[in-house]
Amino acid sequence: MSDDRSFSPLKSTFLLTQDALVELSPDEVSFDNVGQKAFGLSCLPDDWVPPFCVISHDAAKLTLSSSHILELLKSIPWIKNGPLDSLLMVRSSAIHETIGERGQLVSEQTTFRQLQTTLANCLKATESSGQVIHWILQPKIEQKSMGHLSNERRVAKVKRDWLLEFEVTASDAENRSPVPIGIRNWREGDFVGPAVLACGTAIGIDGVLREPAKWATDQKLRIHYEWIWDGSRVWIVQADFCGPVVGIPPESVLPKKIPNIEIAKLKYFRLATGPDFQNYRKLANTQLYSELGYTPPPFYILDDRSVIDSLMAGTPSAAVVNDIETLISQRTLVIRTDGITKQMLPRTDGLSSSEAVLGWFKDELPEKLKTVEGWQGKLVFICHHFLPAVASAWSRAEPDKRVVRVEALWGIPEGMYWYSHDAYEVDTAEVDLGKAIANTDKFKFAERLRYKEWFVAPDDKGVWVNHKASEPYDWKSTITNNEWLSDIAVLTRQIASQLGHSVNVMWFLGVHKDTSQHQILPWFHEKSELNTNTLRVAPRFKDPNSKGIEIHTLSEWTKVIHLPENEKSAIKRISVSPREPNLIRNDGFLKELATFAIKNGAAVELMGGILSHVFYILQREGCIVEIVDPFGTNEESLVFKKLVRDKVPESIEQKGEVVTHLKISGDQLIKALKSKLLEEALEVMDTQSTSDTQEELADVLEVIHAISKHLNISMKSIEETRKQKKLKRGGFDQGIVLVKTSVPPSLSTESFTQEQILSLFTDGVVFEAGSVVLEPDIKLHQDEPESQGIKQRLLEIEFPVSQDMQIKRSTEFKIQARLEKEVVEIPLQGEWVINRKKSDLKVRLLITPAPVQIKLPF
Repeated sequence: MSDDRSFSPLKSTFLLTQDALVELSPDEVSFDNVGQKAFGLSCLPDDWVPPFCVISHDAAKLTLSSSHILELLKSIPWIKNGPLDSLLMVRSSAIHETIGERGQLVSEQTTFRQLQTTLANCLKATESSGQVIHWILQPKIEQKSMGHLSNERRVAKVKRDWLLEFEVTASDAENRSPVPIGIRNWREGDFVGPAVLACGTAIGIDGVLREPAKWATDQKLRIHYEWIWDGSRVWIVQADFCGPVVGIPPESVLPKKIPNIEIAKLKYFRLATGPDFQNYRKLANTQLYSELGYTPPPFYILDDRSVIDSLMAGTPSAAVVNDIETLISQRTLVIRTDGITKQMLPRTDGLSSSEAVLGWFKDELPEKLKTVEGWQGKLVFICHHFLPAVASAWSRAEPDKRVVRVEALWGIPEGMYWYSHDAYEVDTAEVDLGKAIANTDKFKFAERLRYKEWFVAPDDKGVWVNHKASEPYDWKSTITNNEWLSDIAVLTRQIASQLGHSVNVMWFLGVHKDTSQHQILPWFHEKSELNTNTLRVAPRFKDPNSKGIEIHTLSEWTKVIHLPENEKSAIKRISVSPREPNLIRNDGFLKELATFAIKNGAAVELMGGILSHVFYILQREGCIVEIVDPFGTNEESLVFKKLVRDKVPESIEQKGEVVTHLKISGDQLIKALKSKLLEEALEVMDTQSTSDTQEELADVLEVIHAISKHLNISMKSIEETRKQKKLKRGGFDQGIVLVKTSVPPSLSTESFTQEQILSLFTDGVVFEAGSVVLEPDIKLHQDEPESQGIKQRLLEIEFPVSQDMQIKRSTEFKIQARLEKEVVEIPLQGEWVINRKKSDLKVRLLITPAPVQIKLPF
């Protein structure tokens, strides 16, 4: 059970009703009278939240005919004491605007003088929502940065772990990476009380926001904060409480007991035998699994032409209906089509009644066969009962490759496999398959668990529908048994080896004990068409100028299809998370999605795995597909030939990776440590948060300790030297920047005061932080040395090691070229670009011929 607590208001709130302005006590504040958003703000410490009041739904409607009621707001202190032309924000606060609907309603900028007009526009914009919407009025804060801080269940498994994100806007100078914030009371102490979230630097935002994180963690709350930084302090402008996860355990969809079937009663649906496994493609996979030690479940063949014709005509005999009822009596039935060599032949989901089976043969099958040529008189139907299992997986292996990839999720892969999954890699330790099988105890395992909010499983009618996973299953590993992973890896490698090409194998995991003697069972395999060279990882930061959409239902997609062409072309990112059966395994939608994305240059962002059907189809169609989780891609390979901490190789090996390392000493080690010191110092330069800065400073200090140890310099003597230098020359506490120095010119007629002579700055002014831009000085030197009568051009440029990731400088110059007896000068333009990534520098020179004025002979 979850121990989440609910929000409780901490302060009174001004509410404008259609009759009066009232000040609600904390006990009187509720979702109904102020809305979800205002309720959340009222639950936060006063110092963190901009002042606000609430205009009720009825009061806002009353302003359409008269603005007189708004005059009551002028008695509120922060409105009374402020100018009427100061900027305000009007924000929706619907009664049912929970975290799931966050950001879907209205927020408008206004002034008090324009408030009536703004409220009228807001009411018009939200009239179709059908909701009771109150309105928050608060001062407009000019943000220099903004973002989110959350420990929602989807973000963190435990409440003490948070993620800070910086929202990218068109005015942002740089994109800041998300910052994980871990609250540990043993390290930081208990929350002592709220205070103003003062923050004078952008790099300090994460340090300040630790306070709201600590406050919520102490109360065992899950909250999604929205924050704004104005240059001097951070404000919380929204706080959404995250209640307990409401869902079901994946095991709950399994039947408690499965009855046996009386096969002897069947007349037309016969049990599949040896020749059937050789003749029908849909059974060929199963035959291979049998040979490799897996006993398949029973399959039933319907190949009587007259019976098939009667079913499609809707005139089956009583004996045929009796066969269907006998099969259905055990559990949900699945029917697949075979007999001709066509892909994507008709098949069913789970059918749980004889009426559903008969309806499929009579109504759905003939309709689906309209697009299939040459089927008359050739169709065979393979029937089997739905295999109840807790989870499922796809595995991939290549011939003569050690590592097998496994992707697993709760329920069934739902044909398309849209939803989030866990990823595993099994290193079978030997390229030789025989040796690997003989030494399974040497296998190494790596995993990446992900938040799995949704999964697909049959309902009580056999229809594949999406379910929400309850705690702890949303974060629990779908494969907790390494023996299962070993078996999956071995069989997948055996199939790849036998077929001589890469394969994907589908598995059922946690199979019901009444249906199979195996806990895991291979079900299907196909040639892997995965092109690993084209894998793209979804970017952390989205272009603020490009539009992204999320599709949950077929009706949402239909609306997108019917948008005007200019609105379609503006869509650059599409994410799909199905919430209804008609979208879960819809090939038609998938083809439309690919066509739309290609035509409009949009990328499809995929939560599902790279072994999924949807990934394969979209990639095959030429669509841009970006995966959310890059686990196992080349992006995660380690950089070698660098000094690392002593325990790093061991840590990497424990994750299942192979490590090659060596030990150095003496002068070679000192040289490596000095390089490491530069690397770590540059990483301090690149940090964008206080927590990152603390981490990188710790690394710098560790390298300093190592150098002092190997050079026999005590840290005590270093500290004494530091103190002496500070006493003599000062520290770096005051932020003094040396711009330039000047010597009093002896030949100048101008007189200088003693104060100006002693000043470090040209005008004797000490600049405050932020009032001067200190751009790096780039020095360029040119010379014309001569060699064998030909003048050469020497270019020398000095770039400082800068915090900027890229510096550019252009220059014009000429070189001489001898053409027969004539020397010709060629004007050129050079563009120098230096890029720095951590401690690596890359210098690029682009030389372009400059335009030349041709001298005419007359």
